[in-house]
Amino acid sequence: MAFRTPRPEHRAEAARQLPLGVAHFAGRHDDVVRALLAAADDSRGPVDHDAVLAAVKHYRAHRAALRRVELDLAEVLIVGGATPGKVCARLAIGRSALQKRLRARLGDALIGPGKPPTRRAA
Repeated sequence: MAFRTPRPEHRAEAARQLPLGVAHFAGRHDDVVRALLAAADDSRGPVDHDAVLAAVKHYRAHRAALRRVELDLAEVLIVGGATPGKVCARLAIGRSALQKRLRARLGDALIGPGKPPTRRAA
């Protein structure tokens, strides 16, 4: 399936949302990294295993939320007119997974019809 070109009104809305999305991602990322850095600072003296484990647990719990924010940013970037291939490659998101997400959230507005698989003769 190919991505369709977004309409001008979609691009305008994406341009308004992108700075907010980036700021949200940066804030979430900073919170998670701050907890890990605090655990690293605390472990310079006698190591507090519970603090380190708590920081890692906090990081893992929020890693999924960070991934959802990355997917939201990918969606906004594509709706804003960014090249889908670049967005998928640089954010390490599978093209099919992103198309599935866009289809579920936006319908068929940005996803073109699929092509039947090409089979080669052996």
